[in-house]
Formats: sequence, structure tokens, C-alpha cells
Amino acid sequence: MGWLRKLRTDRNERVGPVAETMEPRLLYSADLAGALLLASTAQDAAEQRTLTHSGEYGPSNATARASATATQPAATEATVAETYAALPLTFEVNEGQAGSGVDFLAHGSGYGIALSGGNATLSLATAHGQQDVTLALLGAKQGVQGQGLGLLEGRSNYILGDDRSKWHTNIANYGSVVYRDVYDGIDVRYYGTQRQLEYDFI
Repeated sequence: MGWLRKLRTDRNERVGPVAETMEPRLLYSADLAGALLLASTAQDAAEQRTLTHSGEYGPSNATARASATATQPAATEATVAETYAALPLTFEVNEGQAGSGVDFLAHGSGYGIALSGGNATLSLATAHGQQDVTLALLGAKQGVQGQGLGLLEGRSNYILGDDRSKWHTNIANYGSVVYRDVYDGIDVRYYGTQRQLEYDFI
């Protein structure tokens, strides 16, 4: 048995797997966020009713809460607006719902975006009507194609009029759009929130 003990001491110790902590990630849902915000303003106390001097039941505490909530709609609307403004932009593939030459569309709070060949055109809603502002990449390669990144579960539908041949349904949405090699070795990626369009040169 001595040789077995010697054999064990001479061998390298076996290294076991090491567990690494991973950062938890929460998938953001507008519907879930809105429900949580609305739920946070509600009271979850049990319904209580008391007898009046005449022996009848008085109003429940749920009725009192409902009337109190009805007097504060502006706070809820402001909260919902802030939540919407913080949502990321979604970019739709152009399948005929926009003009020719447009690769992707996005709709922000008070403006629209059309991406084409690496350039971006913002259509702003102003007091004087729609104003277009174009971000053009000077000296960029011509004819570069956009690629949607981060396919989302949501789909867009354009059902206008009663002519089904002009409807556009089940249009894919993406979290960002990248145009590869707009300059030698440089890509541009568009993304952002409902309030603003952002872009990175990569």
C-alpha cells in the first residue's frame, strides 16, 4: 500500500470546475413596465366595510381608493410618457410601407427616421409642419446595405384602406441597424431611445 500512497502524492491535484457569478439580465417589456408602474400606485389592502349608525354598510375602502386615484390622472400619464420616452427605438425593414430607397424606418416621440445607404433622415413634427433633417456621411461608399441587429418579437402592420394588395403585415423589427464598411474598415450603427437617435462609428 505504500506505493499507492506515494503514487497519490506524486500526482497533480485534480482541479475542479469554478463557478463564475453572472450578471442577471432582465428583458425589458413595455407592457410589463407599464403594468408595474400602474401597480406601484395601487394599494393592495383588503377591502373593508363598516356599518353606519343606521345599520347599513358604508362605502368600501376600495371605493375611496378609486376616487382618490381618479383625482390624480396627470401623474400616471406623466409616468407612462416618461416610460415610453425611455424605450429603445425599433427599426422596421422597409417592405413597401415607405418610399423606394429607404432601408429601415423608425418612429420616435415626435419624429420619424428613414435610413438609406448609411445616411439618416429625421422627419420632425414642428409647429410649422414637418421638417426634414438629413445626416449624410460625406465621402462614404455608395450602395452599402443596412443589416438589422437584435431581431425583436414585435411585428409592424400597415393596414390602410380596403385594398388588401396595399397592406403590409408581419414586418420584422430590430433593435439597431448597422451599415458595414461605410468607410474603409469603419461601420456605422444606428440605435437610440424614443427621444433621440444615436449612432456609433465602429
